[in-house]
Amino acid sequence: MQSGSFIVSRLTPAGRGAVASLAVEGPGAAAALAAEVRLAGRPADQLPLWRPTLGRLGPDGEEIVVVRRSDDQFKIDCHGGPVPVEYCIERLIGRGGQTIPWDQWVARHVAAPVQAEALIGLSRARTERCAAVLLDQYAGAFARAIGEIEELIDADPAAAVRRCDEISGRARFGRRLTQPWRVALIGRPNVGKSSLLNAMAGFSRAIVHAAPGTTRDLVAFETSLDGWPVELCDTAGIHSSVDAIEQAGVALAEAAALSADVMVLVLDGSRTAAVEEARLIDRRPDAVCVLNKCDLPPASQPRWVAQSNPILVSAREAIGLDRLAAEIVRRFGPPPPAGAAVPFSEACVDLLGRLRQRAIDAAAKRGLGRDGP
Repeated sequence: MQSGSFIVSRLTPAGRGAVASLAVEGPGAAAALAAEVRLAGRPADQLPLWRPTLGRLGPDGEEIVVVRRSDDQFKIDCHGGPVPVEYCIERLIGRGGQTIPWDQWVARHVAAPVQAEALIGLSRARTERCAAVLLDQYAGAFARAIGEIEELIDADPAAAVRRCDEISGRARFGRRLTQPWRVALIGRPNVGKSSLLNAMAGFSRAIVHAAPGTTRDLVAFETSLDGWPVELCDTAGIHSSVDAIEQAGVALAEAAALSADVMVLVLDGSRTAAVEEARLIDRRPDAVCVLNKCDLPPASQPRWVAQSNPILVSAREAIGLDRLAAEIVRRFGPPPPAGAAVPFSEACVDLLGRLRQRAIDAAAKRGLGRDGP
């Protein structure tokens, strides 16, 4: 076996596909490919740059396409099934290669850490709108803002603090570019939570039955609202029970609702709201209040329901769903403007925090006070 210190990294997602791509780079990469790959005409280390060349790898003759990017950088395209990919990787490891995850490969090739993080985040973006924001960061929106803040620290530290606060205010959206917003539906049994989830999903995701306690565990469904990724979560009906499983379901429901980005309290508009539901509003005053079953004769409601500005919907008749979706999105907060700097990772948030403290210290030295503006 030939020795080497080159790396092998799979650049395409795991699983089955038509084609998979591998990066083979570093000292020894050319020698390893020359030993493992049979190419028409010339060895791998003499291939023209950037010209795809058909070849066969290993004694089994796995068909591949080799592209030479530089003296020690190559890309291999092979069949996308798990077996051919593993075969190619194992043959190259046998020649002295070491595997690294694709995100480490990205970090090696993108000099700016923020750019590298944005590129990695792009692969995890749930929607086109999220990808557009991450593309702005990859194109330098966040890096440019950091440069402006660093200049302001010396020229106008108070303005630097305000700029840090402005950008930090977008961190809530930044964290949800690669993970969905969590929206929990909660309420008493049989108010229509599962029906509402199914109506918003567009298909029967949760079981709907007249028997109380049908939903005992969390039932989640991922979708998008106004271009933002959202995980809708149906929960067990809030009620008193001696059944240990139902008690656990209720406890899980309350925990999910209270920790969600948006809690949707679903009320049955044909029944008077109960004390348990009022307590939920007390614990999450920012909850979206929904009066379901607006297609039925309405019941009188306590004052707190009207004060919650409830949205009238009918899951069965698909009434009011657009308004409910719009209200949920509104609770996320104002989205970042196009091209704006958005802190999309904890590293970005930490960097803004350090710059803000530097600006506060600079303001203090100027006699503007420790707390900034």
